[in-house]
Amino acid sequence: MPIYRAKTLDDVDHVLQFLNKNLKINSKLTSDDIYCNLQQSKIFLDLLKDNGEASLEGFILWYYHYSTWTGRSIVVRHLYGSNSAKSILIDHVIQQVKKDELSRLDFFTNDDETKEFLLSKDFKNISVEEEWDVFSLKVN
Repeated sequence: MPIYRAKTLDDVDHVLQFLNKNLKINSKLTSDDIYCNLQQSKIFLDLLKDNGEASLEGFILWYYHYSTWTGRSIVVRHLYGSNSAKSILIDHVIQQVKKDELSRLDFFTNDDETKEFLLSKDFKNISVEEEWDVFSLKVN
């Protein structure tokens, strides 16, 4: 059963360890990098292990955005974890979009694995740039 909770400053080291362990790229992220990104984050996901201890299995960083063209929406900045953790996280944010009666959920990414995941969740690629892809999900 997933546990949703807000971020805390104690999460910085956990997130850094998670990224270093799970990312396929050789990054040189620091605690300061993580702390700056966490200022925008709204939610994490803890999944309980069989032994009852909670461990960070994935997280999502998202924020509210306002556009004069499309109105208020949610933008996802980062999504990490296994595909099952990603599904739980993105579904939670989709529910937040519906609860807030927003029109859409946007996601910016340049990661091929994330692009495939978003397409599997019915996001549409609305990009006009080549470096970053913008995916959007219309929520009614």
